[in-house]
Amino acid sequence: MAVTRFSLGLQVMLIAALLSGCQSAVYYDDVDQHPSVQNQAPPAPVIELGSSVPPPEPVAEPSNSRDAVADVMLQVQEMLSSNSWQQALDMSERGLRIDHRNGYFYQAITEAYVGLGMMSDALGFAQLGLRYCAAGTACRAKLEQVIGTLQ
Repeated sequence: MAVTRFSLGLQVMLIAALLSGCQSAVYYDDVDQHPSVQNQAPPAPVIELGSSVPPPEPVAEPSNSRDAVADVMLQVQEMLSSNSWQQALDMSERGLRIDHRNGYFYQAITEAYVGLGMMSDALGFAQLGLRYCAAGTACRAKLEQVIGTLQ
């Protein structure tokens, strides 16, 4: 095996040439074009003393979720009026997955459980529903009536 010997100066030049080939330099004419500047957040707006700051725009609730809740409520009403207790129960649970703070669904589940003869479950959902039905509403009155009857 042949061993080739290079002088120390030649070795240093060879290593420097190899290392400089691994690095490429990119020059930017404008500092704002540099990627580190482009990824930064824009500067905060300057607000002068005495000027009024406009309030942030309200974030609108997507109309499709409201429409979905209304559709489910209509279907539940139809099922309850036709004494389709299990279907009303299933659909009301679906409604709760969309809007877990809607007192109507707790009332409907309570009514479905009463229709199915599952009184302890009806009582539990009636008590939960009181959290979401405001005082003086038909929803609250119905739940309080069920609770008074079942206790």
